[in-house]
Amino acid sequence: MTVADIFGRSTGIFYLQGLIEISTVTMILLAFFAFPLKFIHGGQIFVDLFTLKVADRINFRIDAFWTFCDGLFFLSITYPIYFVGLEVHNTGQRTTNLEWSPLIFTYPAVIGCAVAAITCITIGVSRFVRGEKLPKQSGD
Repeated sequence: MTVADIFGRSTGIFYLQGLIEISTVTMILLAFFAFPLKFIHGGQIFVDLFTLKVADRINFRIDAFWTFCDGLFFLSITYPIYFVGLEVHNTGQRTTNLEWSPLIFTYPAVIGCAVAAITCITIGVSRFVRGEKLPKQSGD
């Protein structure tokens, strides 16, 4: 959609009204809701520099601890994202084309962060207690 809009604008053939807002909401949804999915499937990248010689059981627990910390991070940014979005909304600002409130972008981001936080904390605690390895990836 975005490429077609850029092409249409550049050539002067057409202009897709509101595509910027729709693309932005789509990207926010994809970005924030991909985090929980990747943590469930173990698709994130772990850099293992200092624990190469440590037993697997301990490594699993270290990875679980950091997954739990990821959850705390997502939890810590949930409120600031909401607060800033609410502040911008209260100033009366609206999007350029469709005149949407900035909250249309804020709510998916906040919900995505909350879901990611709950997912990471749950997975981290579960894997720490069980000493479970992350799922094997296709490239491993």
